[in-house]
Amino acid sequence: MSTPVFATFIFESLLIGLIWAVWVVLNLWIWQKSKASGNLLMMVGAAVMALASIIGAFGEPFGGFWLHFIALLVLSGGFYLSVKPMVAAHLAALQAKVKGIGKGSGPPPAAGGGPPPAQ
Repeated sequence: MSTPVFATFIFESLLIGLIWAVWVVLNLWIWQKSKASGNLLMMVGAAVMALASIIGAFGEPFGGFWLHFIALLVLSGGFYLSVKPMVAAHLAALQAKVKGIGKGSGPPPAAGGGPPPAQ
């Protein structure tokens, strides 16, 4: 007796695969505009995860632990590369602000407690 092809269909795995596919499309749109390597890496990592989940939904295991592990490392590396310039810019702005505060000309004048205006 043979088992039907769809006897081991896993809906949750298909749903997860479709969510990963959304991440692929979002990173593809961003990469097409910016050509940033971070978004390209995130797109590749998400594509591997989407493919593995969708194939796994039909009962065929795909990739195993190491493929998922490497895909998530690639995805994380892409995220790091995509946010690194923004974080560096914020840190530089904070450092400039701190240096600007340190170069002030003494404490600010007290409210209403200064000397009378000269005549």
